[in-house]
Amino acid sequence: MAELARSVRTPVCADESAESMEMLEKIIVLRSAQIINIKIQRVGGIHAARRMHDRAMEAGLKCWVGTMPELGIASAEAVHLATLPNFVYPTDVESSSRWYSDDLIEPAIEIDSRGYLHPRQIQVNPEKLEKYTIRTAEYS
Repeated sequence: MAELARSVRTPVCADESAESMEMLEKIIVLRSAQIINIKIQRVGGIHAARRMHDRAMEAGLKCWVGTMPELGIASAEAVHLATLPNFVYPTDVESSSRWYSDDLIEPAIEIDSRGYLHPRQIQVNPEKLEKYTIRTAEYS
């Protein structure tokens, strides 16, 4: 990937290889990409994602937020993360209805008529959560 990144004019994006801060450091040292895709769940949560964003910005790598088919709770988190200054490429977060006919959150994630997502406060609908709960467990 490093050879490719140095031999083409098109910026190379590290997607699945940008799985951790350790891998990000390797990408930086090897100069194997100019862009990284940060997926919150893949990298270990919102705090790790924020640290990776900050480190990438420091190293001159641009970022974009990636997602997988996930509930609106995770999509809302990704939309908020994408507001950080070094996320300069469009995200692949999609509307709630793209993956689920009855997502747990309110309001649903929606793409506006211009193709934009807007960060906003969401809530989990407790009735829907109860409806879709398969089992619970208590730990002490």
